[in-house]
Amino acid sequence: MTVERSWATIMDWCRVNAPVSAGLVRPPAGEAALRAAQQVMPRPWPDDLRRWYQLHDGVDELPFLLPGYAPLSLEQIVGDWRTYQGLYAEADHDWVVDAYEAQDAGTPSGGFLPSFVPFAGDGAGWGLYVDTRPGPHHGCVTEFQKDDDGRPGLRWPSIERMLRDVADSLLHGRSIVRDRPRVTNGELDWGL
Repeated sequence: MTVERSWATIMDWCRVNAPVSAGLVRPPAGEAALRAAQQVMPRPWPDDLRRWYQLHDGVDELPFLLPGYAPLSLEQIVGDWRTYQGLYAEADHDWVVDAYEAQDAGTPSGGFLPSFVPFAGDGAGWGLYVDTRPGPHHGCVTEFQKDDDGRPGLRWPSIERMLRDVADSLLHGRSIVRDRPRVTNGELDWGL
């Protein structure tokens, strides 16, 4: 399934089953805003991440359209990325950052690297990012906590695979790792 088809499946399912969540998805911000967000970061975004953000610009509030996470707006992505980079700069870990930046995507990082694109959050400090470092896992999706050392590891090999798994889970009521889709008061949620 393509990014476009998976996202359409997710949105169609939400419109029917979780209309409150569907109504909180923001329309695309436009190509200029997408280019501007990408240019802030040192490496190009993977094609599937760019294609997904051509379909939406995150969500208002916190509907968990992804298992445990809400997609961020482009503005939030840039803001979070700058915040993480500022915190790391204050800690003066340049030598560590350079060493981890030179490693393949998907390698534990010891912290939030410039090559990470945060794209989803839970509102309590946990989030998902895409690792744009080169290597066989370029574009993988990894989970992080704002103050962790980057060790949770790969969650999905790509945005495309993540969206396909979410669409499949919604259509068939299957769990994704520890999370199962459910609807409460018109909102999609993911329960254990």
